Amino acid sequence: MSVYLQAILLYSRLGEIMNLPTWMPKPLFISLIVVGGIIALWIIALITTLIFALIFNSKLNKSSKAINLLLAQRREIMTDLITLCKKHKVKVEDNDIKAINLLERIHDFQVLDKVDRDYRVLTFTHSSHNILSLCEHSSKIKDDEIYADKLIEFNDIEESYRIKSAQYNADILGYNYWISAFSVKWVYRLFGKRKRDLIV
Repeated sequence: MSVYLQAILLYSRLGEIMNLPTWMPKPLFISLIVVGGIIALWIIALITTLIFALIFNSKLNKSSKAINLLLAQRREIMTDLITLCKKHKVKVEDNDIKAINLLERIHDFQVLDKVDRDYRVLTFTHSSHNILSLCEHSSKIKDDEIYADKLIEFNDIEESYRIKSAQYNADILGYNYWISAFSVKWVYRLFGKRKRDLIV
């Protein structure tokens, strides 16, 4: 049985049960049912996407705070290692020191432009490996207990950062998916909600 015939039968039954006005043409009533159904489905889709977007947004806020803290801790450890190098008269390149300081006094890295943020983090990572290499090639620094402790701490923080950044990026993909759902994405654009960028 076609959808049209089913709608006509539904109209007849509803008319009998609810005493619908006989003056309403059947095609108009059917059209109203179809339009009402489409609107109801759209509202359900909007509510569903909103719930999931809010869930992912909450997770992103928590992960973001953890990542900001880990980046600050990474910089502090590298600063301590630079001080240790100076103590043992091992020269650290000025470019590496500047790169480490790129993470200084930034409370929320997620508000930075993606290009700027990625540049800071990647440059820091490159320079931190240079500094660790200097330390590893200095017998005086390697024999220093402070270095051993800082190296363990640094490796722990790096591992935590990898886990948190992977989790953050997974949540970003989820958030971006739900605010880009077909037929409702224009609502999010209207309220200034845009896709977020992945972090490195």
